Amino acid sequence: MDSQAGGRRIPPLAVIVPAARGALTLTALTVQWLLTAFHLDGLDGFPYRPGWDKLAMTVSGLFALWGPLLLLQTYGYYRRRRRPRPRWPAGS
Repeated sequence: MDSQAGGRRIPPLAVIVPAARGALTLTALTVQWLLTAFHLDGLDGFPYRPGWDKLAMTVSGLFALWGPLLLLQTYGYYRRRRRPRPRWPAGS
């Protein structure tokens, strides 16, 4: 079954390319979040009082998973929508 919009088929790359670009951008933000959260970038980290910084890290950490999870979802969509390969060589 193909993806359709208004009865017309949507080419898979028209969905996969923007989703992959967005996922990679969000994953780059995840890397920045990790560097900041664990004080690996030389900054002070989250500007909260002790205790509240743990809460902020937990909540924002869940949002930081959005990019990698979207990348996995995009790969799954790619695998479902790619053209099926013949199992046997032609002529055998």
